[in-house]
Amino acid sequence: MSRALVAALGLSAACSGIQPMPPDQPCREAGYAIAARTFACTEDPDLANARYASFEADYVCVPIDLSEAPDNPANFPEDDYFHCAYAIDGLSCSEVFRRGDDLDAWLRASNACPYVVQRRDGEPYWESDGASDTGGAP
Repeated sequence: MSRALVAALGLSAACSGIQPMPPDQPCREAGYAIAARTFACTEDPDLANARYASFEADYVCVPIDLSEAPDNPANFPEDDYFHCAYAIDGLSCSEVFRRGDDLDAWLRASNACPYVVQRRDGEPYWESDGASDTGGAP
């Protein structure tokens, strides 16, 4: 058998097992972004891991159907469900230090966050200090 045929068969077998994205992936990415920005700005892996552990303990993921767009784009102000993680990942180090261990403040970085992450206790983090960092909750 030629090497080209073996390579082609190997590639087709590798691509056939693609799995759909988990419905909580946008939420998990937000938690990872908090940990990643913490580590990037503080170089403290223990603090980054502690913030991710707090995220998992205090928040629940909102499962979403990634195959459907929101019915009314006016009700969803961001381009996609991953904007929450994207906005958190884009925070400057001064913002990382300002937000500190207040994960509610981290999650106010984007209006998309309430669509993918909720507080475990049911309290709205958009109203926890009276205002959002982006000008209002959805």
